[in-house]
Amino acid sequence: VLGNTNITIVQKIELIKMIENKNRATISIDATSSVLQILGCLVKNKKILTLTNVLYHNDNNDIYNFLINKLKEKYLNDYFYPYYSNRKIVKYTCMTFLYGSTSLYIARALIENFNVFILIKDLTEIVNNIIWIFKEEFPSIMKIKRLINYYTKILPKECYINYKIWDKKLIYSSALKKKISLYSIE
Repeated sequence: VLGNTNITIVQKIELIKMIENKNRATISIDATSSVLQILGCLVKNKKILTLTNVLYHNDNNDIYNFLINKLKEKYLNDYFYPYYSNRKIVKYTCMTFLYGSTSLYIARALIENFNVFILIKDLTEIVNNIIWIFKEEFPSIMKIKRLINYYTKILPKECYINYKIWDKKLIYSSALKKKISLYSIE
């Protein structure tokens, strides 16, 4: 970031001060949306890179608050409006969707993990609407996601290992399989 010619000297000094003051830097230079940062870099999407704090900007950016604002605009008079403005629900939905979860899986996990008391049918609709807004705002991410999903499906079966805790399939090369003890993951 410091080598970026698009930011002023004052901004560079401000960034150095933030880095020196670790408490403030941790909030401003946050990497919780790393899958979005990586995909944003792959598709060279400045909007995503700014909202995930890869590109420096004066504002404190947060992609999930950005999506919440879009959801609020669209679903202002909706009965389920409080769910669209809940950051935990929006963040969990986006992250798990990007990692390949279905809307039904996400809805069930929200009920289990966040004590969301709502009919599964209604929560699935809310999740689908959040995903729809995400797709509308970031079509380039969806293109790369489809490409990754395609290549994941055509991998040979020996590249898959069942991971007990999440009941997901993680991909390892055969070389990594030999070096990693799966029992230490539990």
